[in-house]
Amino acid sequence: MKKTIVFAAIFFVAAGVFAQSSPKEKAEANLTELNNFFQLDEVQKSSAMSFLTKKYQDVEEIQDLKTADPEKYLHKRAILTEMYFKDVRLLLSEEQARLFSVWTKSRSDLKNDLFKQLQSSGVSQMDLRLQIAEID
Repeated sequence: MKKTIVFAAIFFVAAGVFAQSSPKEKAEANLTELNNFFQLDEVQKSSAMSFLTKKYQDVEEIQDLKTADPEKYLHKRAILTEMYFKDVRLLLSEEQARLFSVWTKSRSDLKNDLFKQLQSSGVSQMDLRLQIAEID
């Protein structure tokens, strides 16, 4: 049951993030997700807001590649995602870090479910990869 709730929360936060317009708004939505899962303190929230805003500024800068050179976009997006996960992991206390694998697993489950839905709907492989990349 808890897994379902976490999955639903991540899905709706991710959907909300995409609907937001500015890097700061996206960072705030993502910070809400992190805080809900890890119960961040004020110092952690401030640090997270800093790296999240930078992440979404970087994502915004590569948006043109999404149509011009999708492979390059996916490569750069993968690098940003890897940096994001490292930043989150470094942010956490020892106690919070115990939940990190649960958090990453829930995100992986979300991607797998989205993959199955998109694949069954006949979306092209490239569109599928692009949409999956948007989750992180």
